[in-house]
Amino acid sequence: MPSGERQRIFISYARKDGRELALRLHKDLTSKGLDVWLDTRRIEAGASWTVEIEQAIDEARTVLAILTRGSYESDICRAEQLRSLRRGKTVIPLLAQAGADRPLHLETKNYLDFSSARNYRAQLKRLVEGMPSGKHEAKLRPEFHTTHVTAPPLPRTYLARTEELASLRDTVLADEPGPSVALTALEGMGGTGKTVLAQALASDEAVQNAFPDGIAWTTVGKEPKYDLKARMQEVRRALGDEPGENDTEPHCINRYRRVGERVRAAAAGAGNGWGDAARQAAGVLGSCADAAPAGGPR
Repeated sequence: MPSGERQRIFISYARKDGRELALRLHKDLTSKGLDVWLDTRRIEAGASWTVEIEQAIDEARTVLAILTRGSYESDICRAEQLRSLRRGKTVIPLLAQAGADRPLHLETKNYLDFSSARNYRAQLKRLVEGMPSGKHEAKLRPEFHTTHVTAPPLPRTYLARTEELASLRDTVLADEPGPSVALTALEGMGGTGKTVLAQALASDEAVQNAFPDGIAWTTVGKEPKYDLKARMQEVRRALGDEPGENDTEPHCINRYRRVGERVRAAAAGAGNGWGDAARQAAGVLGSCADAAPAGGPR
């Protein structure tokens, strides 16, 4: 870092259980002459994805990811973490709760442990001393460099519908996931652009960062326009199962069922290792596997 340059820092946290540490770090780091950005609006109103968050991450050199049970479940925190990692920021995980689950994309041997108030000053000193060299940063694993998306590309004539997309994104991304996030439906008259808006959501960078394991797109109906085998293969890829070159349509259908059942079983057996939203999403995938056609499209 050039001499005299203030190091800009972004703090990522969940309002549910990370705000006290976030506010304390903001105060103490600012007092040391560091330029710290904290989304204070989420403290009162809850979190939503904003242009201000994107700009603050892009302008930051270092991102402090406060790890709590709430941040593990938060789509917003996950999107902040992945945007930071994928844009080459120095991301330093701060363990705020000893029993908190740690995202795979933030796995590191160098966690700074802020879970005990007695050790706060010592950990703060280590944090400040190590930031210039990136001593405690997490390294992005290759499998998280991009999100596998099976949605078709947006049409060339696509005109951005900023307000509608932001509203849909806020519906899908949650800071404190609840039972209502398992299924979201777009309703409207034919020809009003529902499908294109869904494509735009799948193409949205914040959404892709929030769901790094993949975004699966499939078409259902009496007369699907695309080959069923190709559709099943794309969904399998999004779930981490690479199809073979000579797979038949029945094999793809059965394999899709097994992958869906495996995801659902993993969610059922993972207990608190998965967030509520992840378990609900896995349940939806399992239901889709149950509905996979036995003899062709339906």
